[in-house]
Amino acid sequence: MGCPVWIPEHSGNFPKQEKLGQIYQSGEERYCIRDIITAIKQAKDTVMLISFLLAETKLEQALLQAAQRGVKVYILTASENKLETQPDDDDEFGKKVLKQHKIMLNTLAGHVLLRSAPNFHAKLVLLDVKEPTAQGFLLTANLTTDALERNEELAVRLNPEEAIIAYNYLRWAFWEVAEHELQEKGRLAAINPLGKVTNPQVDGSFFATKPDNTLQLQVEKIIQNADKFLTISSFGWESDFSLVKLLLEKIKNGLQVTVLGRIRLKAMPALFDLAKAGATVLGFRWLHAKAIWNDQREAIVMSANFEKQSFEHSLEFGLYLQNDRADSLGQILSSWKQYAPYRLLYDPKLGDLPVDEVIFWKKGEFNKDKIKKFMNQTLDNVIAKSADNLESIMPNDKENLDKTILAYELVYRWQVVAPRLKGKHYEIKYTIEETLQKEETFVIKDKDGKPIKDKNGKPKKEKRMIDKKVKKQVYYQPPVHQMDNHKVVVIGNIAELASAQKLIEQGIAETIVVRGS
Repeated sequence: MGCPVWIPEHSGNFPKQEKLGQIYQSGEERYCIRDIITAIKQAKDTVMLISFLLAETKLEQALLQAAQRGVKVYILTASENKLETQPDDDDEFGKKVLKQHKIMLNTLAGHVLLRSAPNFHAKLVLLDVKEPTAQGFLLTANLTTDALERNEELAVRLNPEEAIIAYNYLRWAFWEVAEHELQEKGRLAAINPLGKVTNPQVDGSFFATKPDNTLQLQVEKIIQNADKFLTISSFGWESDFSLVKLLLEKIKNGLQVTVLGRIRLKAMPALFDLAKAGATVLGFRWLHAKAIWNDQREAIVMSANFEKQSFEHSLEFGLYLQNDRADSLGQILSSWKQYAPYRLLYDPKLGDLPVDEVIFWKKGEFNKDKIKKFMNQTLDNVIAKSADNLESIMPNDKENLDKTILAYELVYRWQVVAPRLKGKHYEIKYTIEETLQKEETFVIKDKDGKPIKDKNGKPKKEKRMIDKKVKKQVYYQPPVHQMDNHKVVVIGNIAELASAQKLIEQGIAETIVVRGS
């Protein structure tokens, strides 16, 4: 067919187990955000969070109540100008959500300490990090209602040691990386780095893209350690990114890779390359999770997309998982694979496509079309060359066939019309020689050739019938006309067809046409 196609794999919602041990997935039961809100309500000293977007009413209420009872609340988010320039194909950044985000920030102004920077993209919630019972949640989801209920998203509940390590990164970002501070409603003031918080050091299983890109190194390690199979989920994909190139190399060397992604125009070049190399590429409408899971019981959940922007410019966090927690993540990803709505075929034949609606990626655009089991197409009438041959005529492929119709069985129907006498023409005559009998008077002669005379002395005469040849112009039957640059036989009914064919056989005319308009 010449272009990649997303074909339907599974329709409808799939069963979700929203919480497996310390691993969450988003869903209508809201297990993840409910546990986060419960933890905020129980916080005694500190709540710290970072999210690209904030638009969740019950979370807002919990943060406000925590601040009002004396808990210190610190929030990091992306700069407003960064939010307003997000790509159109990411529905999370619609005007409605952005408006809710701004309203929420204004509501919290004066109650929380909020700072921003354009490169803040991580998603993390920490609570009472100085206590031995420190808690934390690392998410792939922005803290918005849609992301936490509708999207395919993941989150991990941190143990106290991980929460304290994560705190070192968040504290550094808050005081040394943030560029603006919300000092009152609608007013973000520029700020300078504090200059007192040292760069966090890699410790344990928590990784970040800044200040040192330890996250990318850990992702590379998980990919390299995969022996037989690897599953990767990401919202963003970029062909020219080094991790994508590494995946392509591993696929070509025999690694079975399953890619989970959102069906987005921007991601299509990379997804196409992965599918072409041999990966199984599965598509979702709302997937936003970023995670990797290999056959060595290793995994990572992170906020970074498989793009240069994420790993080279944004602040992103990731948590390395092993054993039971990796198995729980693998179970969730396996359910996503089982119930994925679409699968990408990079160069399918029509026989590979189901009788259903598919999505084509062609010339940088998505187009939906329905593959039909059976289809009739009525073509334009075809004018035959001659009225005695109406069955062997096929439509002109370039002019009449609609090649955009997709069906397993496609029946073309058309009517072959006999050619008609038209344009400038005139009837042709031909010359015949005819023998006629004619009465003539002759002088009677004797055997010597001398006229015999009657009693009056005059030559005797007699009348005789003789044959005489005459040339004349007549019309053909059926008539033959000169039409344009060739001769045609003109018939008015089927009874004249045999006679017309004889004229064709004799070479008198080239084709047979029908009289009439």
